[in-house]
Amino acid sequence: MLQALTSPRVLKILLAVGALGFIISHPLLLGWLGQQAPWYAFALWYVVFFGFITFVGITLFPGKFNLRHALGLLVLWFGVAPVLGWVNNPELSAKITGASVTGVEAGPEETLSTYFWQMVTHDTGVLIWLVYVLTPVLLVALAIIVLRPGPFMKLFSRVVHI
Repeated sequence: MLQALTSPRVLKILLAVGALGFIISHPLLLGWLGQQAPWYAFALWYVVFFGFITFVGITLFPGKFNLRHALGLLVLWFGVAPVLGWVNNPELSAKITGASVTGVEAGPEETLSTYFWQMVTHDTGVLIWLVYVLTPVLLVALAIIVLRPGPFMKLFSRVVHI
């Protein structure tokens, strides 16, 4: 197991994860982001995240990974993030529990989805269904389409038999 962790590819990825963690948790960056419009912080994060996914993909799958795969993984993440980070939605949290979620802890994917769907309805029950069920299903389906064919589809197809 230790031998697997010392492979040059794995070491590059571990260093990249550590560097990304250091950068995104730095008080100066968090303070600066806290002063920006939410959409700007979201866009900046997705540019950094896209670069990180691309780096990891090229490192793990040299010659087989391309920008389409990075885009597919980004869409996949956007699709599952609301489901995984459901407690971070400032709009629905305030409506359902009365609690406030603000600043950098507000989950951008579910918040953006909520803002988008509020153009259609303000009914909390419908919003929950749209943000946490319909949007993730549609985006994961889109990600599967974007990722096919690719190095991930072989692995993914073994799991879901497609």
